[in-house]
Amino acid sequence: MLEVLKEEFDLIIIDTPPMGIGADATIIGRNVDGVLMVVRNNFVSKKSVKKVKDDLVRTGSKVIGVVLNRIEKHQSDYYDYYGYY
Repeated sequence: MLEVLKEEFDLIIIDTPPMGIGADATIIGRNVDGVLMVVRNNFVSKKSVKKVKDDLVRTGSKVIGVVLNRIEKHQSDYYDYYGYY
């Protein structure tokens, strides 16, 4: 299916359940050009995120980046980079 879609589209985004829920992300990750991890702020530990990343790489996925979501405006740790909204 992916090969057919690649002929029609420049970019294909596949959303999978979280890594802890099932093996979908690891299986799909091996068959795509890159994996973009989405991490919910203050929900999972850095240790867990690193383990998921290491598991993805170990199983043949290419992790191309991480999106950190649910950042609150008042969280000053991110002010220097993001500024005010």
